[in-house]
Amino acid sequence: MNTIEINHCSFSLGSKNIINNLTCSIKRGSRCLLVGGNGAGKTTLLRLLAGKHICKGITVFGRDVYHDTTLNFSRTFLHQNWGLRTVSFAGQNIPYVADIMVKDMMKDLQNEYLERRNELIELLDINLEWRMHLLSDGQRRRVQIFLGLLRPVELILLDEITNVLDILCREKLMTWLFNESIKHKTTIIQSTHIFDGLDDWYTDVICLRCNNTLSSLEYFGPKQSRTIYAQVKDWLVLDNVKESSDDFNKPNVLTQSTNSAGGFAPGRFYNYW
Repeated sequence: MNTIEINHCSFSLGSKNIINNLTCSIKRGSRCLLVGGNGAGKTTLLRLLAGKHICKGITVFGRDVYHDTTLNFSRTFLHQNWGLRTVSFAGQNIPYVADIMVKDMMKDLQNEYLERRNELIELLDINLEWRMHLLSDGQRRRVQIFLGLLRPVELILLDEITNVLDILCREKLMTWLFNESIKHKTTIIQSTHIFDGLDDWYTDVICLRCNNTLSSLEYFGPKQSRTIYAQVKDWLVLDNVKESSDDFNKPNVLTQSTNSAGGFAPGRFYNYW
């Protein structure tokens, strides 16, 4: 059985069509690169696979990607917004500043998978005495990866999580993920714009197009004979039909009330109650 089945999936946010008529199947144990231009829908697709939005046409391990919450024990989603929050009247992407040591985070899970914990700590060069409010962006990302990979899973979703890692850490992480997919048949989908060292890493590639009038899918298939950098560059050059400037000049029509009370009012799901 394939890990993921996507069958004519479409998804919109408001009036914006993000994913359109997307169809593909991803085999178990695949290491799949998710590529495309800015705004092509890569993060949205990963969020759909992670069960963050209600959608039709996607199953993971034969189960509904959103409504079957047992999938959360079989998949993990690592993204760039971990450890960040929106603070009312202050702004977005504000780091959490809790004075907590790494060894005190998810302690039960660390104790349950002690051998795996020690392996990841050595791999990511993490000091268990680190305090979260004193860490750099790169160190914070290492802690995120450590906690996200602590529980063994069958599906790993990565949304540009290596962009702030140093070269050595990134290389060791990609090698570890490669071995994880071989040893445990773990399926890995990684969205990235950094292709150094990935030519011998991936098995499949999904390219999404920005101009998705007919379909969001530019290409889906096995590893290419060319370097992934050159191939993705060619795909992006072909995908040169941009949205008309009129679309960007249209007035911003809000689809919900603006009485957000500075961020303290009910969220978007309140509209469906």
